[in-house]
Amino acid sequence: MPFTKPFVAVGTCDKVPTIDGIVSPREWSGAAWCGNFLQYQRKEVTNLRTEFWFKHDGQRLYIAFFCHEDNDSRHKGGLRNRDGEVWHDDSIELLFFVGKRRHEIVQFIGNSVGAIYDAKNKNALWNGDWNYHARRTKGGWSGEMSIALDNLGNGMKDRKMECGLNLVRNRIYPKPHH
Repeated sequence: MPFTKPFVAVGTCDKVPTIDGIVSPREWSGAAWCGNFLQYQRKEVTNLRTEFWFKHDGQRLYIAFFCHEDNDSRHKGGLRNRDGEVWHDDSIELLFFVGKRRHEIVQFIGNSVGAIYDAKNKNALWNGDWNYHARRTKGGWSGEMSIALDNLGNGMKDRKMECGLNLVRNRIYPKPHH
């Protein structure tokens, strides 16, 4: 069966969500949803779901996510400094492909304890205008973020502007204790 790239239309929000890492159904009702992600190496749907919700207010893009876990005690998130290698922890990555030909890459990564990394065209010295909070919850971990649309280029404020987006969940398995 051929693979088709999904398309998500992000609608506007009436009320700006509180970026506190708590994904409340009431706060995210009406947001665009996506899930059922593929495991990259196997090209098959993952056995542990990851869900994302999106909305915007014309100035900022708001994103919530929930990473389901089968074992609440299995969790890796240790890095806490900005622009550290947070992808070595349980983390979420958003890679936006923007510009006229989508050659510019804007990357945001947040780990399960709230540390962040951001880069523009692989330049980690760039610090974007965004907020991020994550927390452990029953059955997994969740997070919310707010990204200024200006980070993604001037055209992103045009409601008809499109961009490419890769959503990545890094799930790190801790080493067994001997």
